[in-house]
Amino acid sequence: MLAEAAQADAAEDEQLGEARGDELPAELADARSRRERLRRCKQELELEQADEEAAFGPTSPGEPTGRPSTGAGWRVGSRPRPILPRSPSGRSTRPIRTRG
Repeated sequence: MLAEAAQADAAEDEQLGEARGDELPAELADARSRRERLRRCKQELELEQADEEAAFGPTSPGEPTGRPSTGAGWRVGSRPRPILPRSPSGRSTRPIRTRG
């Protein structure tokens, strides 16, 4: 069994060479060319996004933009109150704290 594995490995090395298969393509091997490629891709994505937003037309000042509001709503650092279970009578099932 081990001999078969070694034989198959040798055949693959002969066919594919010593490359492991996880090497970067030549245009991405250099950090400078990689950075340039990322810059170009980012620019293309930004242009696509601008085209999609332009397809919907201009928004009026009161129209929501699809981004969460920062002025109204939750305060920074606040958490929404938990929804407490209710009894059949409609009262909260949270225990009432008493003094003493």
